[in-house]
Amino acid sequence: PAYVLRWRDAAHDNASGVIDPERIETVAELPYQLHVDHPEGIELWPEGGAGALLIIYDAPALERTNADTSTVRADVICPS
Repeated sequence: PAYVLRWRDAAHDNASGVIDPERIETVAELPYQLHVDHPEGIELWPEGGAGALLIIYDAPALERTNADTSTVRADVICPS
């Protein structure tokens, strides 16, 4: 499985070592298939609304591709 995780207050954290699990939050579970659709890139995507993420994949599944137009479909995830 593939997940987007949030490490709360990481930017202001000077600690090193083990992180309290309560500071790690699962934001989203991402699509994943054997040998295809491996989440590879992530970007904040304001066009999708507050907190939306654009997810692109390494080895996209056939249903994500269009050979006629040489395009690949990505996902926009809107975590709750």
